[in-house]
Amino acid sequence: MSQEDLERAISALNARKYKRAFAAFTALAEQGNGTAQFYLGRMYYEGQGTEDNEYEAIEWFRRAAASGHAEAQFWLGGAIMYLGKNAPTDAEALDWLRKSAGQGYPDAQYKLAVYYAIGEEYGVKKDERQALQWYLRAGAQGHAGALYNAGYMYLLGEGTAKDEDRAFALLTEAAEKGSSDAKALLAEHESLSKRLK
Repeated sequence: MSQEDLERAISALNARKYKRAFAAFTALAEQGNGTAQFYLGRMYYEGQGTEDNEYEAIEWFRRAAASGHAEAQFWLGGAIMYLGKNAPTDAEALDWLRKSAGQGYPDAQYKLAVYYAIGEEYGVKKDERQALQWYLRAGAQGHAGALYNAGYMYLLGEGTAKDEDRAFALLTEAAEKGSSDAKALLAEHESLSKRLK
């Protein structure tokens, strides 16, 4: 099986031809294709073309993640965290999330930032500086939620010195990327500024 087979499988998935995509991803995944293993895991996780089966999904995510597939590492960490909430598996989930974030996957960077911002509930010590750094990394790749959260942290001085100029630059960028929270906060700020003039 080739790259063309993988592209056809992805096209079938995007066209919602789930049975066809599932069969193609299965054949490719069994041959060791990491991307196919990831997609097969997602199909099991979401019940597309097959019954949903989180444990089978985790197995395929794990295979793809072991080959260095950043998105699979993110999904594996999330699936383990979801299925094993407050269990010893939290450490493994965080490990996979960190690997994905370290490879530059923006959703993993954002999620890791959230975990550091919240702290103990997610098995890490609350660390606003770490949270801000991960938000900024995800934001540098255009992640609207990360830009909003980083801007908000600069606005309040959480994890950094208060810096309204930097805050509003990040919030403006978040709004431009589609963050409704950033749009609302900027509109509220503009309204307040007009009333104070």
